[in-house]
Amino acid sequence: MKKYVTNPLIWSMAWVIGLTALDLYQKQWAITHLSHGEALPILPPLPHLAQWRLTYNTGGPWSMLHQVPFALLLSGLLTTMGMLWFWAKTYKQKPKILWPFILIFSGAVGNLYNRISLGAVVDSIELLFIQYPIFNLADIYICTGLSLWLLSRLTPSSPTQPTSQQASS
Repeated sequence: MKKYVTNPLIWSMAWVIGLTALDLYQKQWAITHLSHGEALPILPPLPHLAQWRLTYNTGGPWSMLHQVPFALLLSGLLTTMGMLWFWAKTYKQKPKILWPFILIFSGAVGNLYNRISLGAVVDSIELLFIQYPIFNLADIYICTGLSLWLLSRLTPSSPTQPTSQQASS
């Protein structure tokens, strides 16, 4: 009989590696196939929906704080290490945050890798039907993970078994 890996720490790290690799692959594809600022439809049958447009974000979210790149790099490193420490300590007690953690951590690692290796984060997905900054897969992971985490905080926990004192009362 085959034994499957059931340790959530191990398989969640496998997901983090896979999602981060996908993000970095997409960014490398954009660097290789697009010139800075060049636009290319993502879905040619629907050219007014979204397009690829290569940009380099030297700031934080929405290009904020681009004047202090070292502070962004340091905060990114500390946040990523803090998330990893938190997850290693709490993954057994807080299963509701498994997928939010995987997504947020994958996005943080992907963007941090760009910031360290290139001095900027590669953004290349532009939505055309709304006015919104250009972003990347890591940004999608982070926003989705934060949304799932907030949703987990708003939904009640599963009911616990009554203790012997509560049952006798």
